[in-house]
Amino acid sequence: MGEEVKKNWFARHKVLTGIVGVILLLGIGSAMSSTGSVSTDTADQNQGATQEAPVKKESKKLSSQEIYEKVQPGMTKEEVIKIAGHDPDNCINSDSGTFGSSETCSYGTLSLIFMNGELESKTKL
Repeated sequence: MGEEVKKNWFARHKVLTGIVGVILLLGIGSAMSSTGSVSTDTADQNQGATQEAPVKKESKKLSSQEIYEKVQPGMTKEEVIKIAGHDPDNCINSDSGTFGSSETCSYGTLSLIFMNGELESKTKL
């Protein structure tokens, strides 16, 4: 008669699969700290060191939840760092060519995806 075709676990749990994928990417990125990412972050810090230092001293470090509530799509990474009061815990850079560059940064359990320098999405894990 009618045999039920079962989808595999990943097809049935798309959201969980996506979350697991982001966590794996963040873990792999932190384990394999690439020189491109390090030099980019260092360059960003060196360029804004004189401008950001007073802001960091005056602002308090926000929790992941507070950052999640305050940041909005379209903000730049620098604007997010000013709101957070500190640099992200980890960032992974990638360049897809056709779609431009992307950077995934984490603040504790918060994952932020920047596309071409602007915040595209935020996910609280």
